[in-house]
Amino acid sequence: MVRISIPRISRASSIRTSASPIRWLPSTKADALEAKFDGWKEDFENWKENLKKEVVDYVNSKVNRFSHISEVVEEKQEFVKTPTQKIRRFLYTKRNPHQKHEMSKR
Repeated sequence: MVRISIPRISRASSIRTSASPIRWLPSTKADALEAKFDGWKEDFENWKENLKKEVVDYVNSKVNRFSHISEVVEEKQEFVKTPTQKIRRFLYTKRNPHQKHEMSKR
């Protein structure tokens, strides 16, 4: 398994909700912007999935069978690091039974 950290690209998903409409735009323009953003969001999600598949295929074609990766996982938060900026890998393995406990402390 390979874990990568992709920073959040936009906060635009919270721009317009039914509870807080965009007041400075006419409703037709706001609806048009929201529809455009929804299209971009879907395109971005498709692009991320395709990128993950390409990474798995590329890495698996270059390494031995016992070194193949099964999936690429996107981490929403930045990795927890040591003072020397090394990633604390033990916090991100599925085999660690205390993963939820350790992650919630930080």
